[in-house]
Amino acid sequence: MKPERITLAGVSAVLLATGLAVVAPSLTPGLVDWYWLFELLLVGTATLFALTALAWGVLTYVVGADYEPPEAVHGGDDIQVRILTVDAADVVQATVDSLPSELDDVHVVAETDFDVGVVNDCLNGLPVVVASRSGVEPVAYVRGVDGRTVQFERDGEYLVAGGSQWDITSGRAVDGSYEGAKLIQANDRSPMFWFAWAQFYPETDIWGS
Repeated sequence: MKPERITLAGVSAVLLATGLAVVAPSLTPGLVDWYWLFELLLVGTATLFALTALAWGVLTYVVGADYEPPEAVHGGDDIQVRILTVDAADVVQATVDSLPSELDDVHVVAETDFDVGVVNDCLNGLPVVVASRSGVEPVAYVRGVDGRTVQFERDGEYLVAGGSQWDITSGRAVDGSYEGAKLIQANDRSPMFWFAWAQFYPETDIWGS
């Protein structure tokens, strides 16, 4: 246990016992002058705070009187601010307004429920389908069904291909000739916010742009 914790525990115990003795002297033996001990504790605490304030004043106004902060390594032009929000326009606006004027590269990222429908594409020769539904993270699967590449469509909460409906979240066919079959997941990393992904993979192309 650290020394300050031992000291704090000791002072707390003495303060508790002293307070108990003041309130109900009959509960403690008459071997110790509790009033004197309580007075000593108060004087010691006040002295400690006074010395702390004195030390702070000396360090601030005497030792650090000639201190000059070093020049900033990065200026406002080198800093990009990104604010993530969920339906809090007033709070975001107040945050933006409170930023220093030199920070002019400010981006607000709104996290809301979304539905991207379905995207059929090829990445480096791999046919993939990407889909999502409200409140569910996007998923990507290989567009391979029974050894052939298929084109998926969207039907409400399901993907449709090969005469079967496929659950978006699990990638498993729930009916039709492929019932029980499961699509192979195309991504080996969990989805993340775009601003985080872009930091790790700045060369990423945005689909449809």
